[in-house]
Amino acid sequence: MKQKRLVSMLLVAALCTTSLFAIDLSVGGGIDFTHATKKAEIDTGWFKVSPKATGNFFGVKCFFDAQYVLGTLGFSFGSSEVTPLVSGINMSYFNMAFFGKYPFTVGIAKIYPLFGFDLNFNISCKKDGENYKENLDSSYNFHRHYVAFGVGSDVYVKERLFLKPSLLLGFQMNKNMGSAATKESGFMFNLGFSVGYKL
Repeated sequence: MKQKRLVSMLLVAALCTTSLFAIDLSVGGGIDFTHATKKAEIDTGWFKVSPKATGNFFGVKCFFDAQYVLGTLGFSFGSSEVTPLVSGINMSYFNMAFFGKYPFTVGIAKIYPLFGFDLNFNISCKKDGENYKENLDSSYNFHRHYVAFGVGSDVYVKERLFLKPSLLLGFQMNKNMGSAATKESGFMFNLGFSVGYKL
């Protein structure tokens, strides 16, 4: 009985290993640009304001692609302004994203839709060299987390070397404007370009 169990476990392990090697695996890195916009309605108790936050961010990232799953890690840097309240806020983020994808081949390229989550954790927020967060209520935050979808492509220039452009649109899931905000909505679009190597 134990021998049958051992043989069964070995067969399952062998099948899993075979399936893993049958999947296209690749790694690489690149750059991206993100434009983010956030609108809110805030009731101060005396009057209502409708600020709009916009930001432009440039990033560097690495990726791991397992054919139907794409994961990225990176950092981004840029500036943001809140109209009509404040401008010139310098921000930096740690980025992490996970996407499902379904590739199909067109000539020398693979094209695929993307759907998943793009998470951006704020690690620095400064204005005129000082920590801008210290001037705000603790309910404010500058993290940006999106449910995102888009399209990507792997364009092979050699047998294992490829270029990886992508376009994403995301809708923000979390709030930023503090407890006084009654409504918030945000979105972003992201353009990325990476170089990858098929393992």
